[in-house]
Amino acid sequence: GTQIRLMETLRSSLNVQSTQFEVPRLFTIPSDGEQHKVTIAIIDLSPTFSYESVPRRAPYAYLKANAAAPLEEFSCPLGADHGIKINYKPMFKKRDTGQSKTVSFLHRQVIEVKNNHQKALRVLVMESYPLSVEDKIKVSLIEPQVKHPEKYDRQKPIRVNKANNVEWDIDLEAGESKELVLRYSIEHPAGEILDYTVAEA
Repeated sequence: GTQIRLMETLRSSLNVQSTQFEVPRLFTIPSDGEQHKVTIAIIDLSPTFSYESVPRRAPYAYLKANAAAPLEEFSCPLGADHGIKINYKPMFKKRDTGQSKTVSFLHRQVIEVKNNHQKALRVLVMESYPLSVEDKIKVSLIEPQVKHPEKYDRQKPIRVNKANNVEWDIDLEAGESKELVLRYSIEHPAGEILDYTVAEA
């Protein structure tokens, strides 16, 4: 056999990127024309698991594994966990007729999350609401009450991200269910037709 220092280059099937691994010690690889495997490294990633749900898109909570490698962090989606039930109830919409110069609509969205597992867990739930790009249209977040929503703080259990989505970190005991409520109002001048879309989470 021939003793060499191995520099392995891996290329994707689309040849759009390459990754190089340098093996720190020498290996003896037989020169017999056959394929041989070489251990590059053994790393204990010790992944942590989290649940995320965007009920507007799909009424499921998705399990995700998160791990920190020596030079970067990465996550791996593991699919929907049917042990967590998400009930995305129909939106309630009401027009406020108490004003003459403006028209105001109140929106109320209820999301019920239930943990059917025999263990406690945390779920990140995201729900979006409209973002006004005109001064004459006013969107006000009523519930949940978020102080300084323009300042995103991942440590807060309830926050608003840059895409104008409310994020809840909720802790659920085994068999426990919680109800999340999103309420906001949209106000615009009377006599104008309002056309709006909701930002995706």
